[in-house]
Amino acid sequence: MPLSNSSSAFPEAGPNIPEASSGALFRAPAPPSVASAPPVDRRHGKTSRSWRRGQLLLALSGVALATAMLPTGGASAATGTTSTTAAAHHSGILRGGTTNLNNTNAYPNKPIIPGPVRIPAGGVPIPAGANIQSYIDSHPAGTQFNLAAGTYNGPGVLLPKAGDKFYGVKAGSGGTLLSGLGIHRPNGSATNVEVHNISITGYSDGGKNGAIDSDIHESDPASGWVISNSEIYGNYLGASVGSNSLVENNTFHDNSCKGAAGGMTGTIWRYNQFLHNNLPGVSDPSGDCAGIKVTVETNNQFIGNLISASGHPSGGWMDVSCHGNTFTDNISWNNNGSGFTDETGYNNTFTNNIAAGNGINTPDPWRRTGIVFQSAANDTATGNYAWRNNGPGITIFEQDRHDAPGQARNSNNTVQGNYLDIAPAVIKVNIDAPQHVGANSLSHGNGIQVPQIIAGPQM
Repeated sequence: MPLSNSSSAFPEAGPNIPEASSGALFRAPAPPSVASAPPVDRRHGKTSRSWRRGQLLLALSGVALATAMLPTGGASAATGTTSTTAAAHHSGILRGGTTNLNNTNAYPNKPIIPGPVRIPAGGVPIPAGANIQSYIDSHPAGTQFNLAAGTYNGPGVLLPKAGDKFYGVKAGSGGTLLSGLGIHRPNGSATNVEVHNISITGYSDGGKNGAIDSDIHESDPASGWVISNSEIYGNYLGASVGSNSLVENNTFHDNSCKGAAGGMTGTIWRYNQFLHNNLPGVSDPSGDCAGIKVTVETNNQFIGNLISASGHPSGGWMDVSCHGNTFTDNISWNNNGSGFTDETGYNNTFTNNIAAGNGINTPDPWRRTGIVFQSAANDTATGNYAWRNNGPGITIFEQDRHDAPGQARNSNNTVQGNYLDIAPAVIKVNIDAPQHVGANSLSHGNGIQVPQIIAGPQM
């Protein structure tokens, strides 16, 4: 059964510890039940960065988060307004901290149902079972709609207006459920739509678009959407968003092809769980299914997400010339393919991520790894922790191909300062490109000292 963030299975380091306004992810200190002394940072011979950052977090506890945490340009940049949920408030729920992947507090194997965000005063109430679209049509753009506990049935698609906000009572049992109903942008002008506290299931249009979709395969996409504190499950594709969006504190599980996609430019993906997406037997003629797969994406930030139990080929997958993206403090484990993949991208950065137990059921040797740079250039992996993958912790895969030709698209990747049980590998298929594989700390399995990370749904 799904887990709840109110459960004692999720220890908190402090009440609603805010994230620093600089945009850097701060890690909370371990609760007393987990660790009684500051862990040692083996990189510098000092107390670990996660513990020292945690002390600063305690000092900052209760301080309001600045609006600088908006995605680049602001989640509502098109109108100059400020999103009500752009600020990240997390409760310090920690994951990782051990090499034991069977520890389900550290590495959850069930859906985590996020608690609800506060519903602002006012709004138009919509009773359970009512025709939501009729309410949208009869109210001006920018209306807040308050959905009751209960079920709203499809099939169909809701087409919101710019700035519309949808608040359910809560996700999960006893909450607000859209069954067979999707939420799509009608056109690119429907910017800054928000969806909170809702479960969405059973939506499919023949394997084309997401249950929530403001991107529609980069065709007249709408920007600035916010999806938070929701459960998106049992669809073909969970959600796909346009530029400068915020996807935070959600659980995407058991979607037959992908948990999420899209992102385009400047989107923040923060504190989500992607569990058991890309299911066996799904129709995937173009090879697009994964735990989460994004394409043609720039300047996105992935912070504190949990990715697990995804089908081949990857848990977290960037494809088609993605560049300028950062992956920080994410945990990807027990996926059939690689934990993280950059395919044909460049100038992407992976820092302080955990990738363990991946590549357990894939026909591709280069995907039997924690992190793979596949026909990629100028990517960087530093300070990551990888062990018990079905091959090297980190792999560079060089292949001259039509969409990543020559050395310029296969060279100068940097792998150094990581904590691995197997040394990085460079696989050269049909090109010999220069790479930068520096010093990495090698330990056998349980010898790796794994940090605790604020990750997964926090509210």
